[in-house]
Amino acid sequence: MQPATPISYPAIVGFTIAKLRQGRSQESIADALGIGQSGYSKLERGVVVMTVPQLRVVAEQLEVAEQEILDLAAALRSACEAKKLTVIDDKAQPDTVAEVTALLEDLWRRVAA
Repeated sequence: MQPATPISYPAIVGFTIAKLRQGRSQESIADALGIGQSGYSKLERGVVVMTVPQLRVVAEQLEVAEQEILDLAAALRSACEAKKLTVIDDKAQPDTVAEVTALLEDLWRRVAA
């Protein structure tokens, strides 16, 4: 099932971070970033584009290298493109987040295996 709209690369990065965040709350990461939980949620959903300094803080909080996050996100992007899905570099549209997340969830199982 191909989504009606393209998949946002910021959503792919955020989804990757959400998967790596297992066991940690959004609130704890948000506190480290100096933002609220709802603002952090927008970063994970790709509705707001994460900055490089934010990525560094998140990686530190998750105890992983920034490059590991980016490598996993790149693999997920490649999996999307292999499925002939369009990936754009712009932020996600809020009304497509649930559809895109479901698709990424399916692809994640293949990439993370």
